[in-house]
Amino acid sequence: MSQVADIANLIAAFHCQQRLHALETEFQNSSGSRSSARQALRELWPHARKSFYWCAEKKDEDIRAAIACGKMAGVAGHLLEQERGRHQLIEWREIAVQGTERAVARGGLPNNPEFDLVQDLLGHLTYLGYLHYANGNPDRARQVLQRALEVGQEHDRHFADAVALLHLAFVEITAEKLDEGEALLQRALTASADDLATMEAPIRLALGVIYGRRNQPAKARAQYDQIIPLFEAANEFSGLCTALINRGGELLDLELRDLARQDFERADHIARELGSPGHIGLIQANLARLHTHEHPEDGASVLDLLRESKDHFAATGDRVQHARIASMMEGLYQSVLDRDAAETSFTQRKEALWELGNLAADRGDIARALELAERLLGESDASGSDEDRLEVLTQSAHRNLLAQNYAVGRDRARQALAVLERTRVADATDQAATIECNLRSILGQCLRHTGDYEASATEHRAGLAVAELIADEDSISRFRGNLGLALVDQGRFVEALGLLRSVADDLRNSEDYRQAGHAVFNVAYALYRQGDLAAAHKEADGALSLLEMIADPMANEVRRQRAGWAE
Repeated sequence: MSQVADIANLIAAFHCQQRLHALETEFQNSSGSRSSARQALRELWPHARKSFYWCAEKKDEDIRAAIACGKMAGVAGHLLEQERGRHQLIEWREIAVQGTERAVARGGLPNNPEFDLVQDLLGHLTYLGYLHYANGNPDRARQVLQRALEVGQEHDRHFADAVALLHLAFVEITAEKLDEGEALLQRALTASADDLATMEAPIRLALGVIYGRRNQPAKARAQYDQIIPLFEAANEFSGLCTALINRGGELLDLELRDLARQDFERADHIARELGSPGHIGLIQANLARLHTHEHPEDGASVLDLLRESKDHFAATGDRVQHARIASMMEGLYQSVLDRDAAETSFTQRKEALWELGNLAADRGDIARALELAERLLGESDASGSDEDRLEVLTQSAHRNLLAQNYAVGRDRARQALAVLERTRVADATDQAATIECNLRSILGQCLRHTGDYEASATEHRAGLAVAELIADEDSISRFRGNLGLALVDQGRFVEALGLLRSVADDLRNSEDYRQAGHAVFNVAYALYRQGDLAAAHKEADGALSLLEMIADPMANEVRRQRAGWAE
């Protein structure tokens, strides 16, 4: 019976693979709306997900499952990334690499292109390297791409060398190692001599980036002039869009603004046809530069463009570009604060302090974020506006929580709640309820860290009631998790673990790897406090696997705490 069930599962997996491939092809070839492919994937997803993870579980003992796993991951591309997130692609490819490497080592497959697992493995490694690079995890990207070159050498199969070298070059370019990047690209041009038609354009695109970073706009433009016709001839619209954006940026440096605008307008049309937030983000960043040249007095419009650009990069998970745009915004906001106070209004200074604090918090500089929040709080005292005071007290409370100044955070949250109650209208709006949820979450966490566990639980229960009233699912999950931790601190482990496990299960099912990783670690912490060390280590390892998949900084904290839990 088990063998019959295995065969049925394998057939289901290969069927899902064919459907995924068809949907990805439809998505990539669509010149207009892609809604039908997206909807079809949503309907297929529960079956595809079940089949893939069945294969993943069986891959070490059944070579057919390893092959099915690799084939499913191999056809998952941009459609799955846009619908489910890049983390999903990374996980699938990582699992496929593990299974395919074992299958290659085992051997014994027929000499048939359908079972060319070396080719499949090289495809997985090169794409996985790109995904890790795009996800802001250069160390893993470098490791995976070097492995692709090693596999090619081991099996005398060098067709993927140029792609691996190209992606390795981007890792070095991002690290500002331009000479190393250029050397890798020159190797890639040599490696792709037999396939120059498909690889020349992306390699020269990367060379253009290097020349641009070296402030050689004419040399960079020459590369883009050369490759734009290649992308056009191949109908490779994504590459064409990138080349047009990059050339437009170099034309700006050459003071050829009209030509630059033409490139940006053409690129914008392509990007919107593709539905590509990454390209749109790049265009808006360059339009901000163009606007700065043409209207230097209109800083507000420039900031609007940069803000939209940053939001697009946040949506794609492109941490590299997100950080670059954030740095540009910081410079503009800091220029407001650097002016004489008499030249700026409170509203302008408030916005600058507020946004600089958010940008500092985003990059993990909590000390700087707190400094700016306290400075803003001091300046707002003179404004006399309850609305302003509520905002800045809330921000100060949150920043003090992050900085582990729990007593100050507790007092600021209580002050903010008092202002909220004073200003709240009789028919309380969802906005007021959302603010209350945020404040009670901050207050509950601060109370827990100051040792007032019962009061902490009370705040989390009160916040949970408000969140349920407005059906705020994210807040509901957060309050349930924090309430669980407060119960752990009171030694109420059965109740706490029931809550924490249900939160972790919900987040796993939502496939939010970051939040799920944090929630699983909360379960591990509760088990550790209960004294079940073996189960605590197992759950901590599960949390690490989720967080490492997306290069989340919390992984380091999980390792640190886990190391302190005696076996």
